[in-house]
Amino acid sequence: MLQAEFSANAETAARAKARTPVIQGEFQVALSVQPKCATLEKTYMTLRIEKDLNGQRATIRLIGRMQREHLEELKAQIKAGGASVTLDLNEVRLVDVDVIRFLATCQTEGISLVHCSRYIYNWIAKEKGRE
Repeated sequence: MLQAEFSANAETAARAKARTPVIQGEFQVALSVQPKCATLEKTYMTLRIEKDLNGQRATIRLIGRMQREHLEELKAQIKAGGASVTLDLNEVRLVDVDVIRFLATCQTEGISLVHCSRYIYNWIAKEKGRE
C-alpha cells in the first residue's frame, strides 16, 4: 500500500511539474548568516508561471522576479489563455521598467491584474502618465 501511495504522489507531482513553465535567471543576493557576518552568494531565481483554466477564464499566476527576458514566454501564455485572461501578481517580488510597460499595455488591452503590490500599481500609473 505504501508503494502505491508513493507512486500516486509521484505521478501527481510529475503532472504538476509538466504544466508549470519555469524561467531561470541569475542575480546576486546578500544573505546574513549571523548578525555580524554577511556574505554574497550567487543564487538562481526563477520566474514561475502557473496557469489555471476555469471555464473560459484563464488565470496566470506569476511567482518570483520578472524581467524583460521573461516577457516572450508570458506573451505566449497569455495568447494561449484565450480571450479572458487574468494575471495574478501576488507573489511577484521584483520587476523592471520593461515589465511595468508590458503590464500597462496588458491593462489597456483588458487583461486584469490582481493581487498587485502597491509599488507596481503606482509605477504602472506613472508610466501611463508619460504616454
